[in-house]
Amino acid sequence: MKSLVLLLALCVAQRGHAQGTALTGTVTETASTHGFPAATLLFKQGDATVTGAGTDSDGHFRVASIGPGTYDVEIQALGFRARTVRGVVVTAASLPLVLDFPGPCTFRYSGNQRPACVGGHTDHLLPIVYGLPGKKAMARAKAGKIYLGGCQLTGCDPRYYCPLHQKEL
Repeated sequence: MKSLVLLLALCVAQRGHAQGTALTGTVTETASTHGFPAATLLFKQGDATVTGAGTDSDGHFRVASIGPGTYDVEIQALGFRARTVRGVVVTAASLPLVLDFPGPCTFRYSGNQRPACVGGHTDHLLPIVYGLPGKKAMARAKAGKIYLGGCQLTGCDPRYYCPLHQKEL
């Protein structure tokens, strides 16, 4: 009986120690100051997801309890590429967090030039095709002539894929 009481006391003490602070914030659309509704946020440390939250119709979110530390925050929304904001520091005195989504456009192209992949090579790059593929597109993808990018269109989508480095450019 003493062991059971001690075990319960340790569990309660550990749970009380593990509790953190509430964190609030807003996810805003990158191109404006409007809140981004219906986004999902995952707070991660390494490969482990510690906690998560969703945004309301105005882009606001609230995490009930999160421990102090440094987190990578993955933001997801239907129809958009996930974005990870690295190195978000959370303390007991954290101000409301403001994150933009889908984030800055990292895919830039000059004219009809293909971008360079790792090491500067431009050969072996496949064009990325978006949308629901038909039979012809499926056959071309199986033959390694195109890469299927899915149905996500954000206006800032990669045009090329390097199968050697498994990297979208």
